[in-house]
Amino acid sequence: MRIGIVGTMIGLPFLAVQVGLAAEGTPKITFTKDVAPILYSRCVNCHHPNTTAPMSLIDYKMVRPWAAAIKEKVVTREMPPWSADPHYGKFQNDPHLTDQQIATIAAWVAAGAPEGDPKFLPAVPAAAGGWHIGTPDVILEMEEAFEVPADKELDMQYFILDPKLTKDTWVQAAEISEGNTKVVHHATVFIYDPTDLKARPRNAQLPGVVEMPNWQFKPPAPYKPTEIEARMNLAEVRTHEPFANIGHGEPSRGWPEGTAKLVKAGSKIVLQVHYHPTGKIEKDRSKVGLIFCKTPPENQMFELSVVNMNFTVPARDPNYEVKAEATFLEDVHFWSFQPHMHLRGKDMTYTLVHPNGTQEILLRVPKFDYGMQFWYELDKPLAVKKGSKMIVTAHFDNSAHNKANPNPDVDVKRGLQTTDEMMNGHLNMTVDSRAASRNGGKQPVSLSERTGAQ
Repeated sequence: MRIGIVGTMIGLPFLAVQVGLAAEGTPKITFTKDVAPILYSRCVNCHHPNTTAPMSLIDYKMVRPWAAAIKEKVVTREMPPWSADPHYGKFQNDPHLTDQQIATIAAWVAAGAPEGDPKFLPAVPAAAGGWHIGTPDVILEMEEAFEVPADKELDMQYFILDPKLTKDTWVQAAEISEGNTKVVHHATVFIYDPTDLKARPRNAQLPGVVEMPNWQFKPPAPYKPTEIEARMNLAEVRTHEPFANIGHGEPSRGWPEGTAKLVKAGSKIVLQVHYHPTGKIEKDRSKVGLIFCKTPPENQMFELSVVNMNFTVPARDPNYEVKAEATFLEDVHFWSFQPHMHLRGKDMTYTLVHPNGTQEILLRVPKFDYGMQFWYELDKPLAVKKGSKMIVTAHFDNSAHNKANPNPDVDVKRGLQTTDEMMNGHLNMTVDSRAASRNGGKQPVSLSERTGAQ
């Protein structure tokens, strides 16, 4: 969790009762025995050294100065951060604390935040020591450090990393480790298959599986490739699916058991980095870690972007609507979603229209936060029938009331820079016809099994 701005107070009556139960003679709540397990399971994923989180919550000396602030943020349920509307969907990575966990932290602070016996301190999570995905089978590092100028806005930078794969390889997890967190705003990894450089439209990521209407894909403003893109012909790689990303929310977790992404022999890994200047010259040398499957997976995971590239957000418009849609030409399964917009992003909703015309909201993010963009992982993969349509609806606030808006007096087009806008409804999916079995040998449940619908 990260410490943010104080919001509406909720849950306090319950907490008051629970704290009152700590009468004389009851066991004393301590950091090592009671609070550390909560922080380790819910907060340390972000709050450890060398991350953008404002403090580390690894040990007592680090936590104690922040005890009152931690209590305030968990009591108001601002922390851990989570943006999904609880009325729609159920997600296995929902980080919300239970009422009892919140009461434990509140009672600990009220008692003076005692440390307790060090022997009760649980093992520090592996994520706090470096890689969230575990120890990579291979680590690919930029060949040399990249120098970020003090105050110049840069185009996206592309770095080629060669895993030297001599055979097709299944990858269970991929993670980017920033070399310099002060300047790496966000980064994405793509698979670059030099044997597959056929030009194809942006609306054909999975030919024969997904169809998106052409009105979403009117070319944006002319794009000038960077030197490395031109030299490596990497304009093509932008049509390939993303492989991993960091910088806007929770770190990489890999793909669910029984699923993986395929990297063909001879493929390169392309690290795309968006740098932000700090006012002085900085250097970055980031890395990518890969974990390979020990056995072939049951499912190949694909990332689809239900995207609109043909829109302009008018100046001073507080609620501009943009839609995108995709029709599925085969039976598929959804596993997770990630809404993506920039500074004017206000909200986004994923609505599935079934072949019989009924509609179901799968995810609604009512208050989009550019600094906190999550993959929302379904508790169970969702069966989606051929002929179903996904409609993604987003709203943008380009008014002066949007505190994140750098300039409400300009129209904003779709583009790569933070001051431009994007409207991407990312989702992870598997295609039924490409798998002999699914979900580790267990059939994913259908909609009726999830909800009781007929």
